[in-house]
Amino acid sequence: MNDNDTNKWSKGLPFVQFAKNTTYHEGIRQSPYEAMFGIKAKRGIASSFLPSEQIANIETEEQLEETGNTSEKNLSGGHTENHIPKKNIEEDLQSTTSSHQVLTEKSELISIKRAAAKENLLLQATKMLRTSQKQFPPAQIDDTRIRE
Repeated sequence: MNDNDTNKWSKGLPFVQFAKNTTYHEGIRQSPYEAMFGIKAKRGIASSFLPSEQIANIETEEQLEETGNTSEKNLSGGHTENHIPKKNIEEDLQSTTSSHQVLTEKSELISIKRAAAKENLLLQATKMLRTSQKQFPPAQIDDTRIRE
């Protein structure tokens, strides 16, 4: 975006929007992203599908590409078998149950964050109203006002 090519300014809009949505908002006392999704936004490779242990070991772009390719092969390699042992089904059921629990916890966290944002906005509105009432007392009939 630094090359002053004004015909392609719209390509930078997602970055501007992300920056705006992840910036701390004084009214809700968190970022809009955090209020919406319940967690702070992750930037860069931290938001990828890779485990944090693998991310810590990546130093070059080639290592990143190799790790991504290895993960893709691992994901696609296990789907060719037709026979699934009962043990795997039970493990999948347990992981599904724990996944449901994680989703429930995340949903609760999101609700808490949104309630906090709403409460903070109400506090801000009350403060603004109080300040406005102090600065501009109610006018009485026949009062003369001078505009400054």
